[in-house]
Amino acid sequence: MCIKLHDRNTTEHSTPRPPFSHKHTIAMVVISRAISLVLRAGQLISAVIVAGIVGHYLAVLDDAGLYPGSRFIYTEVVAGLAIFTSLILLLPFVWAMTPLPWDFGMFILWVRARWREETNTDMQTR
Repeated sequence: MCIKLHDRNTTEHSTPRPPFSHKHTIAMVVISRAISLVLRAGQLISAVIVAGIVGHYLAVLDDAGLYPGSRFIYTEVVAGLAIFTSLILLLPFVWAMTPLPWDFGMFILWVRARWREETNTDMQTR
């Protein structure tokens, strides 16, 4: 009984296979784009809701003759920037799928808007 071991002198070269096939790569791109679209749509919907609520509140305070202070105006501006950002990044470009530093900046603006509403609760009359 003779077992032939692998001969080192043979020139068998195997090409390295990529970890994913072409079909898997396309599926990953499609799935990541779908997730990106869902998250951007969620950003848009959330920003529109916040803009609507704060805008209504600003209108009610204006009708009552009260000045709401800068915190609500700041929140309205941040909501407008979020709406603009999500509309631009919903467009099907390659760079729209990458996380941008602008997204982190928007997160900081939202956190600051929430902090301003929590810490400053006084209203002034005109």
